Amino acid sequence: MAYTNVAGNILTALHGLLVGEFGGAVPVLWTVAPDVSRAAEWIEVRLIASEQAEALHAFADCRRYTFELLYLRKQLRGEDDLRSQVRRLEVAQRLQRVLVDNSAYSDGATYVWHDGQLGAIEYGVPMTEREDDGIIAVRAAWACTTTEAIG
Repeated sequence: MAYTNVAGNILTALHGLLVGEFGGAVPVLWTVAPDVSRAAEWIEVRLIASEQAEALHAFADCRRYTFELLYLRKQLRGEDDLRSQVRRLEVAQRLQRVLVDNSAYSDGATYVWHDGQLGAIEYGVPMTEREDDGIIAVRAAWACTTTEAIG
């Protein structure tokens, strides 16, 4: 049986959804330490865990993948807290909508995931490793299930 990079397929599809939602206005990044010296805001997506959800039979498994989505924004010079808070809320609500609207997803004719569930959205998350940069964050947890052939 040929190897299929299921996690890679999920990341690729998730990237497409987020870029489709935000266009070039908010870059979507996959690295933990991106070079964002010129960006005012961006989204980072991190795969946190993968676990077997259910053994269906000898030829298939259900796996649950968990992701952390971070919306990071630099506090701009001269920007008041209200404007910054309104922007964080706007992006978080758009993230919520795109993830909830795509709880089951197929990329064309190819099945990618089902049972996508958005967990808590946390606002004003302290980014201790980035405090000096004046970066504030919104954190969301999202998980989805896939049915994977094994063999």
